Amino acid sequence: MWLLGDGEYAAAEWYWMPDEKIPERTKQDGRPYALWARQGWIHAQPGPVVDVRAVRDEILALRGIFDIQEIAFDQWGARAIAQDLSDAGMTMVEFQQDARSFSEPTKELLNLILQRRIVHDASPVSRFCADCLEVRADTNDRIRPIKPDRQKAAKRIDGMVARIMALDRAMRHSQQREPEIFALA
Repeated sequence: MWLLGDGEYAAAEWYWMPDEKIPERTKQDGRPYALWARQGWIHAQPGPVVDVRAVRDEILALRGIFDIQEIAFDQWGARAIAQDLSDAGMTMVEFQQDARSFSEPTKELLNLILQRRIVHDASPVSRFCADCLEVRADTNDRIRPIKPDRQKAAKRIDGMVARIMALDRAMRHSQQREPEIFALA
């Protein structure tokens, strides 16, 4: 996520999925994951799980393309890769998964979308995540994304959660020239 100027942001997401899970998730979610992998929207990795070392290596390679200022991460699923990236010299920032942390960047993302001030790569995976995104307000009018109940609906929001986390960091660095912020969700 980076600020383009005049309050406009740009976003791009990368998605990884174990190739052995693609048929199961395709059936479960009703989405063409194999097609999206062939088209390059999903990085399919061999085996039953995502190889976090390969993800780490891809992120480190992105340093040659982007001036990555920092990477926001969810401690629950990304502690090990966050440590590896930190050891490689990346600035890692833990993003608390609560309404207080999510509210302001979620509201800003919704405003950016409504005002058409966010540029993105039109990934079908990101569109799927955006279509699945729901938010809930607490008694203090703070909003946050709600994780879908996969028993009731085939929805995934990981891409939008990462976008919100990256937007939070980009908003905090908006005084800098074109900060590029990544997030791991």
